[in-house]
Amino acid sequence: MRFEYVRDARLPSLAWAMRHETGKEIADVLMGAKVQIAESAFWEGLNLSLADPTASAKHHFPLSSGGIAQHDELLFHTPGHILDRLFMVRNKNKLYLSNSLPFVLRASQCSLSPHYLHYPFEFSAIIAHQQRVPIAESELTLFHNANVRIGYDNRVVCECKPPAPECGSYHEYMTLLHRYLEEVSEALSSPVNHSYSPVSTISKGYDSPAASVLARSIGAEKALTIANSRNGVFGDDSGEAIADILGLETVSESRTAYQASGLDAEKLFYFTGIPEDIYLYPMREHLRSTLLFSGVKGDTMWDRNVTRPVGTWSWDPGGATLQELRLRMNFVQLPPAFFGWRHHRQLIKVNRSPELAPWTLWNDYDRPIPRRIVEEAGVPREMFGLSKKAVSVCIGIDKDQYIGEKDYYISPEFAKLLDHHYAEIRNRRLTTEMALANSIHSLIRLSHRVLYKAKKDAHAGINSEMEASSFGSFKSNVLALIESCTDFRRKYAAPFSRLSFAAQVANRLLASDYRDLD
Repeated sequence: MRFEYVRDARLPSLAWAMRHETGKEIADVLMGAKVQIAESAFWEGLNLSLADPTASAKHHFPLSSGGIAQHDELLFHTPGHILDRLFMVRNKNKLYLSNSLPFVLRASQCSLSPHYLHYPFEFSAIIAHQQRVPIAESELTLFHNANVRIGYDNRVVCECKPPAPECGSYHEYMTLLHRYLEEVSEALSSPVNHSYSPVSTISKGYDSPAASVLARSIGAEKALTIANSRNGVFGDDSGEAIADILGLETVSESRTAYQASGLDAEKLFYFTGIPEDIYLYPMREHLRSTLLFSGVKGDTMWDRNVTRPVGTWSWDPGGATLQELRLRMNFVQLPPAFFGWRHHRQLIKVNRSPELAPWTLWNDYDRPIPRRIVEEAGVPREMFGLSKKAVSVCIGIDKDQYIGEKDYYISPEFAKLLDHHYAEIRNRRLTTEMALANSIHSLIRLSHRVLYKAKKDAHAGINSEMEASSFGSFKSNVLALIESCTDFRRKYAAPFSRLSFAAQVANRLLASDYRDLD
């Protein structure tokens, strides 16, 4: 089998879409200006397989997406993390695959179901390596952290990526991680790839300061920080002082600065229904042509109190809502906490091992691995990782907070489009379904209020930090067990309103940036 390529400079520079008709030898690929071609392969992003660019799918943590044409099948790969997904639609005897949701919808001439209430949940929950979502004319399949094989007959097989080497200690883990970063550094200077400069996000938490230290080790000179947390004051989450110690130039923005951009920002981030990372939109020019290190997924992979391994599972789309902006600004994501994801159980043991006891705080916000990384880089203990803050933009239940629509900024232009969509689809069946969904949401919200009151009361009776850590671990395990059995709580965590249809509106707007393959 083989590819036939068409390059279109009007497309987002890293976007690509493939179409294959059952029984045909040729698959058509339409791509943006920065997608690269070598022999029988194409890719976007940073190719780590310098000796053989067609071998990216064999890597345990690639930083590119693309395809390889083989004798009797087509092999596609996502990056080795869960932040950039592939989207597939089967329409009659044709199969469409893309690294952009609006692109695959436009190419296949399909659309999201206009009445469907649960797209914010469906696109936010990242479950294993493959999941299916209903759309109007067909079914949409999402692939994350996976390889995808497509045969002549359009039979599709989803496979896990090869595992990273195992580690049994902090020293082994850091040796493997730095060896991987050396591989990344070599790829950054290779003529096989476009030029990307490493940068990092940074805050007063655990994970992004650790990511900044790791980014600095391969030449990063700049860090991006959001000065204020959700419901916080300006400066309460700024990582500028930490960046100064690390010798990094800081670019700082307010969490709400994106609001001045209105619909231009909203359409790029609501394509999944929840715009978690929209606060980075004002920094988009600082993201152009970069390799972006971030602390995404450090809250699970590096947390000492998580004793149930989660691997590729995630209940929130943090980092994944950057995908459409990434395709336009030509940057690549690298969340170092996700390195070695398949060995999460071993990482938990490392985090709880005696060798990391000096970097353990024995409380319910405790991440010894990133703490050691940052403290050994010269940052004093009291400057980071003391209290959990958040900058993400979301709605509904979020731990012990509740964010209602009145606390949530929507531009007048986007609000008008949402109102128009709702007016077009509104009928008795939909209003009844929404009323029922909101009743369930109210019950979920009440149960959360009771849960967190019980947590607060229980903490009041705890006499030591070690007991607090044990309680936090127990609570996390209970919630993880519940959510591994049912998605009910997450599905109804947000209220149902016109915002429930944000993905439909945003993808319809983004369709104009793409074109059909015909």
